[in-house]
Amino acid sequence: MSDRDLTSSASASQERPATRAERGVFVPFTAPMLWGARIRRIPGTPPELLLPSLSGRGTYVLDWRSAVAACSPTLHDRQLWARLSLLQHPTPAGVRGVVRKVALMGHAGRPAQAAAEAALEEQRASAARVKAALQARLATPPDAAHAALLGGLAEALADTGVAPGAPGPHIRQVAALEAFCADLSTWTRRIPPPSGQNAALVVLAAARYSLAAIRACQAALWPPLEDLAGLLARGPAGLRLMAELAERPDWLLDGWPPIVALWTSAAIQERSALAAEVAAIFPVPAQEADRWPGGALDWDTVLRGRRLLAALPVLAGTRLVEVAARNEGLRAMTA
Repeated sequence: MSDRDLTSSASASQERPATRAERGVFVPFTAPMLWGARIRRIPGTPPELLLPSLSGRGTYVLDWRSAVAACSPTLHDRQLWARLSLLQHPTPAGVRGVVRKVALMGHAGRPAQAAAEAALEEQRASAARVKAALQARLATPPDAAHAALLGGLAEALADTGVAPGAPGPHIRQVAALEAFCADLSTWTRRIPPPSGQNAALVVLAAARYSLAAIRACQAALWPPLEDLAGLLARGPAGLRLMAELAERPDWLLDGWPPIVALWTSAAIQERSALAAEVAAIFPVPAQEADRWPGGALDWDTVLRGRRLLAALPVLAGTRLVEVAARNEGLRAMTA
């Protein structure tokens, strides 16, 4: 495979790109060899595919032509990339929107199509709830300019809500990640070593760090909304502030929902192998996240632990077919 290796065994920090743009966004491809891949687009350059090494010790950087030759993307994957490659600044929300459009076209099967329809309806309903909740906080009806800003705020906060515990997709996903941590912790205590235990412990540390950072970033959303009138008085700058604050937990969640769904749906006897698989591809935040609420976490130790694990076996034969079917099923579980 023609590639550039982004990392080196000398320093775990090199496995953490400096910015979100350099890190890229998880893409739910169905081809087994593309599992865990991310799209990134540095301004002024074509989009690139970042593919985790099976050893957990590096990342391949591919253009799409190389990915087609090496990874056998499915029809769904080709349709998805054709649309994702048009994004100038990929974000989790932007990728999610494209993923749902492709699912609505039926390329990922009927269950994924139905799940995408339900997810879009949930997002619309959530945005309407958020807008109503924001309007209720104002002493007087907003003028036209402030009403437009409220609409933008509602879109930005549709996934997170406007208060702790408010209904929304992120609240559900964070709860699922928390349950995943609890279940994984229990499982590691029950199985005899090694039996995937070492890999599971590395994944557990990563999931707990991510969960703590997500909660801290979510908590930082609420204080600016307490003075909604003052926020609206700032005009577009206030909207940009809230959009940035809302993006942060989205970036930290990126890549975890499919892992959680996989673990939840896996049979007990499959979990040792799954823990090893997840250890090679779990998401790691960019270094800029160290400056977000929650502070810097010890990702270097987690990544050193990942590099000590055995490399995954190369997929072949019927296992390729099984993983492709599994990945297509994930599209319905994580719309």
